[in-house]
Amino acid sequence: MKSNFVLLSFLLILFTGCSGITDKPPTKKFLLGDTVTVTYDQTVVNNEENIRLHFITLVSDNRCPVDLECYWEGNAEVKFDFIADGKESAFSLNTFFGYTHDTTITPYWITLVGLEPLPHSKEYLFPGQYRARLLITKRISPYY
Repeated sequence: MKSNFVLLSFLLILFTGCSGITDKPPTKKFLLGDTVTVTYDQTVVNNEENIRLHFITLVSDNRCPVDLECYWEGNAEVKFDFIADGKESAFSLNTFFGYTHDTTITPYWITLVGLEPLPHSKEYLFPGQYRARLLITKRISPYY
């Protein structure tokens, strides 16, 4: 009987202590023209424009670790979901400027400014550690 109580107590502590791992980050507001930081699996909203941007997933991170010297700086690719007036658009942006690092979803222009943290050779990064910095602006030209 005592061993069942100990086992039950252990499992309760284990599951209670791990509950924060699956919690989604809270939705936060942003202003057009400001750089916004969005964490993995987080949604940012602009209520004035009725737009939402969600950091869906990290597709890949092959950037050169900061503690190594590399031939190529590497690239990280991040997938987002953008909703404007009920219309949903999924897209990916990259950290390497030779690849797509910005996109236009008329009339909005979305640019990936940076992705943190930077990788280290002896450290594994979990998806929940990633934060994308984005600049979202509205183009006012009739020629998008």
